[in-house]
Amino acid sequence: MEFSNSSNQPHHNQNNSANHNSILPMNHGVTGHHQPSSVAEMELRTSIEPKPAKKLDPVAEKIASEMRVFEKVAEELTAKLNLQATFDDRCQQVANYATELFGVSPTWAAFYREVMGVQGVMRRMFVDQASMERYELSSHYGQILEMLTALRSRDLPENDPTEAQRMVTIRMPKSMYDVICAESNMLSISVNKLCISRITQRLDKAVVPKTIKKRRGRRPGSAGEVKQS
Repeated sequence: MEFSNSSNQPHHNQNNSANHNSILPMNHGVTGHHQPSSVAEMELRTSIEPKPAKKLDPVAEKIASEMRVFEKVAEELTAKLNLQATFDDRCQQVANYATELFGVSPTWAAFYREVMGVQGVMRRMFVDQASMERYELSSHYGQILEMLTALRSRDLPENDPTEAQRMVTIRMPKSMYDVICAESNMLSISVNKLCISRITQRLDKAVVPKTIKKRRGRRPGSAGEVKQS
């Protein structure tokens, strides 16, 4: 009996030891397997949870809203244009078109683009150079310039965020550059604003020099585009 008890005791301890040893790696294995599962669950939870909405610039949001209204009005006015009307009627149509857009223009550049730009209403109504020059001599054109100046004088964004900018490099004598700087200082405006004001004025061809020399300088293109930041 004693021999039997003594032989069973070590056997019992050996089983306990084996069971204990077999449990440890299993627990370790479960723990090691559970950790990446928790990380995956955490990543999944993070991806599902809604991210805080990005705060919009109030000024940009306001301009975007006003630009949608402006474009809708311009589209409706364009649909009503009669390109085959008489010269006087076309002048009046341009005046009405500009007046309507003047009241809803978010930027002066938007007004200029739709009224005086290459695809603007002025060049749609007066497609040839002769009719355009005749229009520029009329009182209607002077009213358009007054509207543009009024928009540029308001506290509006200097640049239209919906339109790319272009940069022009001009070569000139230093004496002419000094005059431009002096005039901008006298008017308390930037050289850029002064140049734009000059460009929007009617150009008398009598003061444009004629030359037979080959054209110099960079041709108009995308090279002068200024990217928006």
